[in-house]
Amino acid sequence: TVMIWLRESDLYLLIPNCGRLLHPVRWTIMMGNVFHRNISGYMSSRYFFSILVVLLVTALSLFPAQEFPEVDVQFADKWVHWLMYAAMTTIIGIELGLKNPVKTWMRRIISIAAFSALWGALMELCQACLTTTRNGDILDAAANTFGALCGALALLILYRMVPRLKGVK
Repeated sequence: TVMIWLRESDLYLLIPNCGRLLHPVRWTIMMGNVFHRNISGYMSSRYFFSILVVLLVTALSLFPAQEFPEVDVQFADKWVHWLMYAAMTTIIGIELGLKNPVKTWMRRIISIAAFSALWGALMELCQACLTTTRNGDILDAAANTFGALCGALALLILYRMVPRLKGVK
């Protein structure tokens, strides 16, 4: 079982059979498969939730697949990919809109969707090349991209409904 916990400004991960997932210079190996990193710089970040969501999606993409429960739904894996990337795109867009409103909001939505889609493709490439327990899949990358596009559509609707996100007061 993979465990993640925070204590003050320290992040701990317990990852059985982690392979080559964590950079040894940035993460301190505590005991066996317990890793530690001080995240005080991230905690004070203006974009904490965006960073947290990207880290969560990355962790869920690279942790061993055996850790997740089996679901008897057709294409459940693709739905999960779609949901993760739609949520990631939407959360990043909302946080950026609230904390740094701009007049070129359409360019922002396109940039966030492109980032999410490219991140999804990178995660699939990492699954294929860096892990022994996961397989990269072109259909998963397509589901990630479709999720990013749906998140961009949600942002477009939200930006039109909430003028504050666009920088209009």
